[in-house]
Amino acid sequence: MKFFSATSFLIIGFCIALLLPDIAFAENAPLVNVGLEVPFGETNAVLGLADYIARLYIFIVSSIGIIAAVMIMFHGFQWAAAAGNSDIIGKAKDGILHAIIGIVLAFSSYMILNFINPNLIQSTNPAIPKAGAPVATVNGVAAASGGVCEAPSSGTCEPATLLTVSKGCFGTHVNEASGICNAETRGQSIESQTDVCTDGRAFSVGLFQVNMIANGYLISGCEKDKVYNYGHGNPGLVADPANPNGKKHYDCSVKNVPLYESCKAQFIEATKNVELACRISSNGAHWKPWSTNKKCNYTP
Repeated sequence: MKFFSATSFLIIGFCIALLLPDIAFAENAPLVNVGLEVPFGETNAVLGLADYIARLYIFIVSSIGIIAAVMIMFHGFQWAAAAGNSDIIGKAKDGILHAIIGIVLAFSSYMILNFINPNLIQSTNPAIPKAGAPVATVNGVAAASGGVCEAPSSGTCEPATLLTVSKGCFGTHVNEASGICNAETRGQSIESQTDVCTDGRAFSVGLFQVNMIANGYLISGCEKDKVYNYGHGNPGLVADPANPNGKKHYDCSVKNVPLYESCKAQFIEATKNVELACRISSNGAHWKPWSTNKKCNYTP
């Protein structure tokens, strides 16, 4: 019991340790994705020392909470089965008290860090980019959509953010994922202005502009045959018969509008969009399905 209580005090040391990377990364050093030889929890890759410490801290706090809950239940049963034995009851009370102290210390440290700076307990590099700081270039080529093939140092497409949102799915390819995200939408969860059916409805949406027709099968109920009429002999671009000289649209149309809106809401949601992009790209190793890959040239 004393060991567990003492271990909880180490959480205070982690509070101090977590503040150090904020100083160490003050110059906004480039993020480097590093695989862990010994993963902990669901973490098998980190972006630098600050990300490693933050993830380890969250893992330890969570573990202490679980262990404390088990200890409270164990000593509760011990107390109930003591049959009036004062020695056993005393030990059970001490065990419960130590477990409660451990929980209070662990979660107090979490609240203190959250009060000082919420970024410190996020599984990302806690450094705050300086105004005007350069982005970490992966392949600085302008993409057709107006974005650029670069891994930005802040925002939704930032490598650390994508690695966290994808739960490590992109792994060592997180910088390429960041570049595609930036090239496609500059970190905005939007509907495509170019991947549009003849009825004017977009079929590519979200941070990674995931194609809902090609990938509808990834979400149950959103299979393309249920949502769209498409590809009447030629799935390519077709002109609007009423305006043959105007903007061309793809040879498709929505046949179930309520279902389309429901599916679009799921595809465009940021976390789901990142998850789908990771699956489609084989954990970030295969970007050929994205037109921006022609500019970024991540996958030859």
